[in-house]
Amino acid sequence: MAQQQQTTLHQLETTRLAAEASQLHQQPYTFSLKDFLRHNPPIFNGKVNPDGADQWVIDIERIFEATQYPEERKLSYAIYVLTEEAEFWWIGMKQMMEDRGEDVT
Repeated sequence: MAQQQQTTLHQLETTRLAAEASQLHQQPYTFSLKDFLRHNPPIFNGKVNPDGADQWVIDIERIFEATQYPEERKLSYAIYVLTEEAEFWWIGMKQMMEDRGEDVT
C-alpha cells in the first residue's frame, strides 16, 4: 500500500511539473483590435449630453474590465471608436498634452 501511495504521489508530481512547463512555453495572448471590435464597442461622435458621454465611458470600461485588456492598449482602442466631433476633440487634446510635455495616457 505504501508503494502504491508513493507511485501515485510521483505521478501527481510529474503531472504538476509537466503542466508548469507547458505554461512557461505558452506565448502570452496578444489583445488585438479585432478582438476589441468583436465586443461591439459603442462608437462615440461627441454629439451627446454629458450623461451620454459618461455612459460611453462606462460601456468602454466594461469591455476592458471583462476582457482584462492591458493598460497600454486601452487608449488606442478607445480612440479608434471616436468619430466626428469626438475625434477632433481628441486630436486637439492630444496636441495640447504633447505641447505641455505631458504623457498621453
